[in-house]
Amino acid sequence: MDDIKILAHDLAASNQFYTQAKDWSLKLIDSFNKGKVAGETSYFQSIDNMFTLRMGFLYCFTGWPSSGKSEFLTQIAVMQAVFKKRKVAFYSPESYPVDEFIDMIIHCYLGKSTDKRFPNVCSINEYNKAIDWVNDHFYFCDWKDTPDTETVLNAYEFLRTQGCDIFVIDPFNSLVTEGEERNIAISLKKNLTVFKRFASQKRVMVWVVEHPKTPSDTKEYESIPGPRQLFGGTMWWNKVDVLTTVHRANRDDKTNREVIIKTWKIKKQELNGTPGEGSLYFDIRTKRYYEHIGCIDHPMSNPVDKLFKEKEQQPF
Repeated sequence: MDDIKILAHDLAASNQFYTQAKDWSLKLIDSFNKGKVAGETSYFQSIDNMFTLRMGFLYCFTGWPSSGKSEFLTQIAVMQAVFKKRKVAFYSPESYPVDEFIDMIIHCYLGKSTDKRFPNVCSINEYNKAIDWVNDHFYFCDWKDTPDTETVLNAYEFLRTQGCDIFVIDPFNSLVTEGEERNIAISLKKNLTVFKRFASQKRVMVWVVEHPKTPSDTKEYESIPGPRQLFGGTMWWNKVDVLTTVHRANRDDKTNREVIIKTWKIKKQELNGTPGEGSLYFDIRTKRYYEHIGCIDHPMSNPVDKLFKEKEQQPF
C-alpha cells in the first residue's frame, strides 16, 4: 500500500498525466477573443457546407472500386499544396509504382495530359517544372515489405519534421498489424487510435482510404456505401472525425462523369459543416474534378487558361 502511495505521489509531483483549466488559459482566452475557427474550404465551394478540412482531424474516405476516391484525394492534396503551400506525405501502394503516381499528380496539377498520344499533352518544359513543384510539396513512402503501423507512423513522425502537414494512407487495410488474425476489431481500434492521436497531437491532417466489403449482390454497387459496409463499421464511426464516401452513381455510363460526395459523420458540426450530399464532375482529360457539368471552371485555372470554353468543346 505504501508503494502505491509513493507511486501516486511521484506521478502527481511530476504532473505528467493531467492538466487543469489554468494551464490552458492563454490559449482559451486567445481563442475567445479571436473567435472560433471554422473548417477550411476544400476549394470546391459547392460542398463547403458538408465537407471542410481541419488540422488535427482524422478523415476516412470510402467508396466502391473505380469510384474516384484516389483521384479525389489527389485533387484536394494538389490544391492544398497550390493554395496553402502545404506538404503532403503519401503511402499509397495501390497507386504505385511511385513514378506513375507522380505522373498522375502532374497531370492533375497541370490539367493537361502527360501522354503524347493525346492532343492536350503538356510541353516538356511544363513537365520539368511540374516535377520540381511535386518534389517541393510531396513525399512518397514505400518499403520493400508491407509495413506495419509503427513503421508508417515513425516515417510520418520524421516527415512532420520536414514540414509535412497532411498524411495519406491509401488504402488503410494495406497496413500489416500484429495479431490481426486473432481479432480484427482490436487491431483496427488500435490503428485508428494511433493515427487519431498523431493527427490531434501534431495538429496535422490524416486521410485514410478504406475499401468497403465486397457485396454479395452486385446491385449493391448502385447504392452509396457507408460505415455499415466497412469492416468494423462501428469502430470507424467512433474513431474518425470525418467519414466521407466518393460514389459514381452511373458507373456503367462512361459518358456520365458525375461523382457524388457524401459525408456521413462530421465532428464539431457548428464549425465544420453538417453531413450531406453533393456532386462534382470528373474530367479524365484533365484528371480534375469540377463543380459544374461543363467542366469549365476550376479553382486552379486562371481566366485565360480554361480548357473548355464553348459547349462543343466540352467532354461529355
